[in-house]
Amino acid sequence: MAHADAPGFSQDQQRHLGALVLGQRGGLRKVEPTLAHPDRRWQLLCLRLAAITCHARADAPAGWRLKRGPNAAELRFDTAGAVDLRTLHLLREEVLAWQRGSALGLSVCEPETAAA
Repeated sequence: MAHADAPGFSQDQQRHLGALVLGQRGGLRKVEPTLAHPDRRWQLLCLRLAAITCHARADAPAGWRLKRGPNAAELRFDTAGAVDLRTLHLLREEVLAWQRGSALGLSVCEPETAAA
């Protein structure tokens, strides 16, 4: 992506898209320069959460709420049925990935807690 011939995109935009694609899954160490930019950090988080929801190969989840703070995000679910166990496992792994030296914290308020 970063080296593709993409008419209409500047070289900086192509590098940014390449970094987003590279960081969509797996560890975050490989995209540390991207994480230094607050807006790009949020873009990467949203893309990674979207990739997790697509992994379930089900309808788009209803009742998910992402609350954004200055350097942290909290994901909540309106109902216990809003997330399946496989997706919940991937979300837990995502929380751990963001805890490993990232400038952004992510927490997931699991369905049992969200209902209270």
